[in-house]
Amino acid sequence: MKRLLSLLLALCLLATLAVGVSAAEDSYAGKTVLICTGNLRGNLELYPAIKAARDAYAAKGANVILADTGNFMQGDGRVNDTFGEAAYTLMDAVGYQVAGMGLAEFGYADATTGYAYHGNFTRYYTQAMLQNGTGELTYNRNRDGSVTGTLPARAPAKFTAVCAGLTPLQENVYAFEPSYDCALPGGKVLRFVDGDDNAFTDRVQDGFLARADVSVSKDGADLTVLLCDSPLSEPVGPTAPTAPTGAGADTLVVAPEKDGQLLTGVYVIDNDTLAVTHEPLDLTGRDETIGALVETYVPARVLGTAEMILDGRDSVNRARETDYGDLVTDALVWYAKNYVDGFDKSLPLVGIVNGGNLDNFIYTGDVTETVLLRALPFSPMGIGVITVTGQQLLETLEAATQTLPCPGFAQVSGLEYRIYAPEEYDAGEAYGKFFRADSIRRVEILSVNGQPFDPQASYNLVADNYLINGNDTYYTLAEAKKAGAPWVNNGNGKKVRDIFADYLQQVLGGNLDPCDCEPNRIEIVNRHRLPCLDESTCPGLTAFTDMPDRGTWAHNPIDWAVENGVTNGMTATTFVPQGTITRGQAVTFLWRAAGKPAPEKSETEFTDLKQGAFYYDAVLWAVEKGITNGMTATTFNPDGPCTRGQIVTFLYRFAEKPAVPTGPSPFTDLAENAYYSAPVAWAVACGVTNGMSPTTFAPDATCNRAQVVTFLYRQQDS
Repeated sequence: MKRLLSLLLALCLLATLAVGVSAAEDSYAGKTVLICTGNLRGNLELYPAIKAARDAYAAKGANVILADTGNFMQGDGRVNDTFGEAAYTLMDAVGYQVAGMGLAEFGYADATTGYAYHGNFTRYYTQAMLQNGTGELTYNRNRDGSVTGTLPARAPAKFTAVCAGLTPLQENVYAFEPSYDCALPGGKVLRFVDGDDNAFTDRVQDGFLARADVSVSKDGADLTVLLCDSPLSEPVGPTAPTAPTGAGADTLVVAPEKDGQLLTGVYVIDNDTLAVTHEPLDLTGRDETIGALVETYVPARVLGTAEMILDGRDSVNRARETDYGDLVTDALVWYAKNYVDGFDKSLPLVGIVNGGNLDNFIYTGDVTETVLLRALPFSPMGIGVITVTGQQLLETLEAATQTLPCPGFAQVSGLEYRIYAPEEYDAGEAYGKFFRADSIRRVEILSVNGQPFDPQASYNLVADNYLINGNDTYYTLAEAKKAGAPWVNNGNGKKVRDIFADYLQQVLGGNLDPCDCEPNRIEIVNRHRLPCLDESTCPGLTAFTDMPDRGTWAHNPIDWAVENGVTNGMTATTFVPQGTITRGQAVTFLWRAAGKPAPEKSETEFTDLKQGAFYYDAVLWAVEKGITNGMTATTFNPDGPCTRGQIVTFLYRFAEKPAVPTGPSPFTDLAENAYYSAPVAWAVACGVTNGMSPTTFAPDATCNRAQVVTFLYRQQDS
């Protein structure tokens, strides 16, 4: 959805450009002073100064309106530890009338920490409770209900929250209005609207928020104020390509120049003419009553600062590798190496955390103990190190990926593994809500500590004892422990979140940055696993005498092509990998990989195609799908060589011409505006090919059979 800007008005007064700047006046009689703030991120110390400025303008005869553009509920440790309650209380006390909703206002979702199962459950006010008020709430802190907690009753907020383009999916979690009207002395009406795109449903927990098409009528408004917590990303006004029709009111846009930038400013509006001037907000004053209220919020114990968002969605952490999982497992490995004794440290060490334990987001800003309790609430038993065989480790990963997503999904450190997503899990005996693995089909371990994986070797594994004791999908670890596998408990009940806190402070220097972990530990491929474990189970070696050796770049692609019926070889016993591939063969390989779809027609304009030839249906299908137009209107040249430029073009068109990266090509041998320019850019970006060298692609060079099969094989995962 476009920003709400384009839904509203055609004529705009940009806050930082079109609004005149004036010095402070002695009298503001007949004027409305709009004090705007934004991206305070819990900076409570600003509120006493904002209140003092508000009172000073009122004393000079102004009608004062306080508005915030959003991002006030999260950031500083004090608002984080109160889940935004501190910000709401202070904004009420200062006298705000309206506030936009930024990501910070959506970050807490159900506003709880811990779990009753672990006896540490705590409830806080949701944003909806802070906005609408709530009666007293009593809740169970532990599973049997013997310990309760109380959340006192709270009055509704005195200001209105506005938001565009989003809709809550659960009751009493989020509360906001599409707009807020404020009448000026004399009868003119200001309409406040959230002017942000708010495209951040992927930055809150699953199941709480969704996009929605929302339009706000201009009827009855004399001046609309767009509250934006991020910069404008598209032009606004009558020349905008998406300018609305029938717009008649003016618009004042309040937005920062940079993402996350603190915004403060004053807009002086003439109550009769609605002429607007801008002046800086004086923050040198201090209201002592508000200052005393700020002091009631004790500074939290800040463990560090996050410069990145760690994604807490279940749908992500339970289905693929994440920075979150990388960092937490790195912390476990670091702790085991440095603080756990009693295991054989000559063996390779790996770390696992189940995706289900990465329970909630860690947002940018202060990382406090409360933030970590919400983010990593489990780990009731501390961590341990257990020694397992390679085969047990492999089965552990197989069971942890039996579905995607899966609560047991193994985020890892110290190893790399691949998941073959289309392979069906070989489910054996039921194990709680899950199933044991009767064979290894979906997972392949690529390396451990940078060395080749050996199923017969021994490996140390550090994990939460919750997993080592067999919970979630981890029956393999419990059975290994029961059978006498070496196991060391850390002995002091150190929880995963405690270890993460130590790692954050001692290793990362208190800063969570995007470059703090090595990625590419888990590869998910959209093809079936090749059974090439040895010569007896290798499709290519079984079929062809000229098969490239295992481990060479063409071996797996040819295996895949044989197994999936893409090729039968040049003879019954040879594939001829270095042989030049013809255009007829190339299109036939692609047609077979697509499942041999029947063409709609049985006749063709090409005079050089032979009915009944192996390529006949393939060429007809390719023409119908726009994959090829032939060499001329009447010739296809099926026996002619297929060039590198032609094959990537076939693949690109088969993929329905996806968007390609912009910018200069690294290849110096591509003709400008050639038919293959976009296909080459796409093929390189998707990993289908890297070119012949860093600077040459050789588009007119002929392809051999091994290259074309490899291109097709790689495209399956692009």
